[in-house]
This record gives sequence, C-alpha cells and structure tokens, in this order.
Amino acid sequence: MRERIVRIVPALLALLYFALPSTQADVYVLTRSYILEPLPSLQADFGPPISAEGVDGVLRLADPLDACSPFTFTDTKQPWVALISREQRHKSIECTFDLKVRHAEQAGAQAAIVYDDLYESLIIMSKPLEHPDPGIPSVFVSEKAGLLLLRLLQLDEVHVRITPVSAVAWISMVMSAFLGLLAMTIVFSSFYVMRTWSYWLTVKGKGEGVTQLHRNPSLSSQGSWRATVENEQILASDW
Repeated sequence: MRERIVRIVPALLALLYFALPSTQADVYVLTRSYILEPLPSLQADFGPPISAEGVDGVLRLADPLDACSPFTFTDTKQPWVALISREQRHKSIECTFDLKVRHAEQAGAQAAIVYDDLYESLIIMSKPLEHPDPGIPSVFVSEKAGLLLLRLLQLDEVHVRITPVSAVAWISMVMSAFLGLLAMTIVFSSFYVMRTWSYWLTVKGKGEGVTQLHRNPSLSSQGSWRATVENEQILASDW
C-alpha cells in the first residue's frame, strides 16, 4: 500500500502542475513612504494571463470609477494600471467585467485591478460568451484591498506590480491542506482503533470470566457458601 502511494503522489503532482494552472496573483504596492505586503487577487478568466515577468506601472483611478463608460482621459506616455470599482450595489446588466477592462485598455492602461465594494470572498471575473476578450490582463481584489489602495492614492503616487502565483506555490498550498487533512484523519482513526480495541478487550475479559464459571461451577457454589456462612456468623453475633 505504501509503495502505491509513493508512486501515485508524484504522478498526481505532475498532473496538477500541467492541468490546473493557478488563477491566483499577488499585487505588490510601493509608495515613497510605504512598502506593503502583497495583496491577494484572482485573475479573470478572460483576456491574456499575467506573464511570468508580471505587469507593473503607476496606479491610476478610473474615471468614471465603475468604468461602465469610456474613461474621461487617456494616457499612453507611461505604463499605468487602472483601479476600478465593481459597483455591485448599482449593478447594470450591460456593465460587465470585460467591458470595464476594455474601457481601461482603450484609455491606455497596461492592466486593470477591479476591487469589490462588498465584504465577501474573492471571485473569478467572467464575461458573456459572445463578448470579445479584452487585450490586457485584469485581477480582482477584495473590498479591504480596494479601500487601502484608494487611501494610498490620496496620499502619494502609488506603483503596483502584479505577478502570478506560480503553479509550484499553488500545488504546495494544496498539498499543505491535504497533509493537514491526512493528519486529522490519522488522529481520528487512531482514536477509533484504540477505543475499539479497548472495548474488545473488555468484552473478551468478561467472556473468559463467564466461560471459567461454566467450566468450574464449584467456584460459584463456593462463593455462595462462603457468603451464607459469613451472613450466619453476623446474625449470631447480633443475637
């Protein structure tokens, strides 16, 4: 059994490496005053993926903020990344994620960061099948990350760099979760086996005691006779 597991695990890791590319990405933020920990994000399932070298540029706020219409400005002189609000509270059926990213592309952005406006888990942005793919990559970040970026933009110029999480790192996270689950399974299995073994020993001990009485009935009769004699002696002393 152990040899089978040793053979299967490398094959499974290879399959995960080639068949399940990671959609996670890290957003590194740099200002003249702050260097922050990378912000987690998820790449969209449309448009080009983020290259291994990453995408970097000056962070600029979209105008309009929800990017549901073309930007009021264009900038092709320097690399920049658009910061766009999801605006889920005022959701329009026609204002899809890919449309927001396409408007950022038309304004000259190298990439787009869409931040949530509600506290919830990260999602993978998608688009209607009939819509064409934008020509720039995009990622989705949480509401907390979006508010942080908005605050930093009010204080100073912000540079961002978006890099994909490598498949090796992704597989290591999956394997860590798997090993944790395996450890819990082993602990509960050991507890179950010990409890079952203890119960079996108890039942077996009782069974051997009953068997011994059946084989030697004199033990039971001797015990009863001794108890009767002791009771008579107690009654005689009380009298």
